[in-house]
Amino acid sequence: MQPKTKEEEEKQLKIQVYISCWACGKILLDTIRYKCLHCEWVDICRVCHEKTEGGDSTVVEELRRRGHDTNTHILQRFCFADDTPYISNDF
Repeated sequence: MQPKTKEEEEKQLKIQVYISCWACGKILLDTIRYKCLHCEWVDICRVCHEKTEGGDSTVVEELRRRGHDTNTHILQRFCFADDTPYISNDF
C-alpha cells in the first residue's frame, strides 16, 4: 500500500459540519463568526452580529427569544483563513 499524499490525508480527515446562525438560521459559510462565551451552543454570523451592534431589534429579539442576552453575554470572534471553514463536500 502506497503512503498517502498530504492532500489525501487532509481530505480524509475533514469532517462535514453544518453550523447555522442562531439569529437568521443560515449555514455559516463566511470566514468570520461569533460564538457566545456564556451560551456554548450559540453561533452568530458576521451579518447578524453587525445588525445587533447597530441596534437591529429584530435580530436582538430573536436571539433573546432563544436564550441569548445580547446585553450581558460576551461574544468571541473567530476568523478562519479557509474559504469554507464549516462545510466540506469532499466525501
